[in-house]
Amino acid sequence: MRHVTLKADLHLHTSEGEAFIAYDARSLIDRAAQAGFQVLSITNHNVVTFDRDLAAYARDQGILLIRGVEATIEGKHVLLYNIDVPPERIRSFADLRRLKGPDWLVVAAHPFFPGTYCLGRRLLKEIDLFDAIEFSHFYTKHINFNRPAIRLAKETGLPLLGTSDSHLVRQFGTTWSLIEAESTVTSVLAAIRKGQGQVVSQPLTLRQMAAVVIELVIGWQRDRARRWLSRGCGSLGLEGNAIDTAGVVVGNVQRSIVSDEEIDRPPPEVISLEPARREVLNLIGPPIQKHDANYFVSGRNGAVPGPMVRDEETAPVLRRKLVARVKGQAQRG
Repeated sequence: MRHVTLKADLHLHTSEGEAFIAYDARSLIDRAAQAGFQVLSITNHNVVTFDRDLAAYARDQGILLIRGVEATIEGKHVLLYNIDVPPERIRSFADLRRLKGPDWLVVAAHPFFPGTYCLGRRLLKEIDLFDAIEFSHFYTKHINFNRPAIRLAKETGLPLLGTSDSHLVRQFGTTWSLIEAESTVTSVLAAIRKGQGQVVSQPLTLRQMAAVVIELVIGWQRDRARRWLSRGCGSLGLEGNAIDTAGVVVGNVQRSIVSDEEIDRPPPEVISLEPARREVLNLIGPPIQKHDANYFVSGRNGAVPGPMVRDEETAPVLRRKLVARVKGQAQRG
């Protein structure tokens, strides 16, 4: 087989992993085939959505499907491909270091976005484990948490992998990679390690970014309300990050049971807009601090190196606009 240029998106989520998502794996494959994609990986959170039948279905559509998962390792999101062990066995970076095989691909998922589950500076400590760094679709001309990832890639020589991290139809096809490889798992992953590819992307507009945030927040709130109602006065039983899009914190649920106090509350959708407002604010962060000609945006993990935005007024303006959009959407709904 000869090397060809393959259109690939290796960070995708489906309803098999998160119930609020509007499409399942086969529907996503159908859509990807129509859009000219030749390589995909479905990377649901801590769940491998892959089997022979699904791979054969993709192959019939002209698509190479690679086994993948977005694993939570010591509370941080890491993209793993072609693994031959269950993801639940990889709970720590020590586990990953011990189990990682030569045919695996390990990618830092949206490492410098403002979320507790983003790698941040932990990536520097564990850099020897990683084969590539993700370049996420979720950015604008003025807000781009991919910038420190780009700098780190240049400094370390690690390649960038462009992905959409799709949870919504509107996210799919916004960012992808073109990979020079044969259409086999071994060849594609080897090409990524060698940097034989390029990222294809363009910034979102503020309207597009706001639409993604609003749809994710509403989807998560509705899904959480359905779970609350379906269980009545029982436990909610949610664990991990209910929604993640390129590091945006849209419902970080880290408990396995609802307290007695919460059981007596009405469903989340009718409580208030405050949770959604806080989560949108978390995306943009508090006021920007200028330091040594670089900007720093504070997130839950502390300061993340910039430059992230072009002036000190941008973040407050975007905060107001995004919060206003969330409120307006909820009132109309």
